[in-house]
Amino acid sequence: MKINNIHIGQIIKKLVSEKYSSYASFARSIGKSRQCLHTQIFSKQSLQTELLARISEELNVNLFEYYKDEENNVNEKNDNTKINFTVHFETTQEELEKTGILDQFKDMIQQKIAE
Repeated sequence: MKINNIHIGQIIKKLVSEKYSSYASFARSIGKSRQCLHTQIFSKQSLQTELLARISEELNVNLFEYYKDEENNVNEKNDNTKINFTVHFETTQEELEKTGILDQFKDMIQQKIAE
């Protein structure tokens, strides 16, 4: 099973261009500048939940559905198919070492190199 990557910024850009006469008018409607649309929304693969909800309301589209479809694809089968995903979080190396996650990542990388 292959999971498609979602680039929510590009999806929003397409919807805005279909529903609004200009990017500037949409930017005003969500309290952002036109420049902000390009740097903080259209170019981003992921957005904060609060911002995504505000944009969903303004566009009258549930943008969270794009993720739900991906979730359904993942949960359709309960097998050992490998799934690629990206998670962004901030922590320190010390915290990673305490949890043992750093060692697990190192082991996974070494296994991939050995393949």
